Amino acid sequence: MHIGDLSRIDLTTSDFSLVIENNLLFVDKSLFIEHFLNETQQVQIIARPRRLGKSMNLLMLHCFLTDSVDYRPLFGNLAIRQSPVWGKAHGSPSFMLDFKGLNAALYKRQIQLMVNEYSAIYASDPRCPQYYRDLYNEYRPEGKSTPDAIKNLTKMARAVTGKRSYVLIDEYDKLLIDIIGTKEYTEVRDYLTQVLSAAMKGNMCLEKGLLTGVMRVSHEGMLSGLNNPQTYDVFEDSVYTGDYGLTKDEVDELCGAADLDTESMRLWYNGIKIDNQEVYNTFSVMSAMRKKKYSGYWSKSGTMDLISSLSSATQKNALISLLVPGTELSVKIDDRVSPAALQAGLSDEALYSLLVQSGYLALTKMGRKSGTVRIPNKELEEAWSDFIFSAFFPNAASALQGIFSILEPDMVSRELEPYLLTMLDELSFHNVPSHVCKDGKRRTHEAFYHNAIFGVLKGGENDLKYDSLLSNRESGDGRYDVDMDLRGVCVIIEFKSGSEDEDLLKLAADAVDQIENKRYGFGSKLPVMGIGVSCCKKRCKVKGRWIAQNASITP
Repeated sequence: MHIGDLSRIDLTTSDFSLVIENNLLFVDKSLFIEHFLNETQQVQIIARPRRLGKSMNLLMLHCFLTDSVDYRPLFGNLAIRQSPVWGKAHGSPSFMLDFKGLNAALYKRQIQLMVNEYSAIYASDPRCPQYYRDLYNEYRPEGKSTPDAIKNLTKMARAVTGKRSYVLIDEYDKLLIDIIGTKEYTEVRDYLTQVLSAAMKGNMCLEKGLLTGVMRVSHEGMLSGLNNPQTYDVFEDSVYTGDYGLTKDEVDELCGAADLDTESMRLWYNGIKIDNQEVYNTFSVMSAMRKKKYSGYWSKSGTMDLISSLSSATQKNALISLLVPGTELSVKIDDRVSPAALQAGLSDEALYSLLVQSGYLALTKMGRKSGTVRIPNKELEEAWSDFIFSAFFPNAASALQGIFSILEPDMVSRELEPYLLTMLDELSFHNVPSHVCKDGKRRTHEAFYHNAIFGVLKGGENDLKYDSLLSNRESGDGRYDVDMDLRGVCVIIEFKSGSEDEDLLKLAADAVDQIENKRYGFGSKLPVMGIGVSCCKKRCKVKGRWIAQNASITP
């Protein structure tokens, strides 16, 4: 169920109270609160990919629980209002601590300042014992901190209210992920271990604790002292299955109300699985609704940079095969990752665990230390082609800048062909699947080359400075492969995959003919340069010419 105005979508905030008070579109996830309160585990860790609503849910839970401000009117139209747990609303001390902004230079001070904001309220209460006032004043000066900060806060709250506290920590793992491989890592990890252990382990003033993040890091020392907290993640979670991301029913309801195509929404944004249930990326769906356009909205995260820096050439070559639509890989995979172990390199088990946990791959099957993974949707296909080929060819941008420096078809073709040959020579085709076509000949899937070149072009955006780069869009009487509007010219690139005995030069010419015959780029009001690229494993040919339909405006 959704509430609020369909035309009022704010993609910049996760502030639950602001969304409800301003009648912004909100998909009702309030039963998450019931699920959390009914779980018997005192300390829980919920790990989900980015942009699935972790911060929004945590802030909603805080608004529900806190006794400092009465937010109950915000929940009047939500499902939780009819829940048996409604009586717990506005009933307990609740402390929401956001760790996503911590940095390695200031993290101790940042944590202490967040705690001090809450402590100041209790220190000014007449019921507060002098001991706790003195403790607050001791750590009030900026720069002074203690790993017992959160624990001391819960003690102060109980002394004043007589109640146990809820401690909610958002993005508990982000700082560790950010500094993997640095000299600060061990010191930061050890301090966070002290903070979390003091707050969550054996704390008689704690009612419940909830930590959210991206990774399951139960092997990491920072969580070893928390009395075996229960982790709910993409590998195992039957409790919060539909609480993060959007379910099929929710997306169908939104599409029906907004008059959007459910199948297009599914192809672009569905596919990540939780307890074998597919969920949609919340941010991407809301972005598509707001802009009335299906496109890639889920940007590359720091996790991808980490994977790029730590993965080997062999691992990257294996990942390339995923660019062929429908491809699944059977891989070694661990259901958790130790950030400390990552400093020594990236095993296959850790690589695929990171990719699944961060939402870049969907897990379709899971066994003991093994699983099956795939790229789940169009949005992630774009993100993957960008990531893989930027990682493989970090100097591609400068080379492409030279290739397209003079926009003349023969020159572009002459320069592009040797570059592509060099690029293909560096790739392994061992893991790239081929298929037998209707004519009985075996070919590598055309989409592999399409995604490869598109990824390189996408990675060179800052150097090429094109006005737009689009892939697989309707134009004229069909769908072009790549359209790059560059310095007043519409460059259409069409790909063909050949068999071992085919004439690649003729195939490249056929690709250019297809651009003209199907009128790709028609109506662009720019001169159209057609570039045909034919490939067979590590061989390729490139052919280019101006397209006749726009010949009258050819420069």
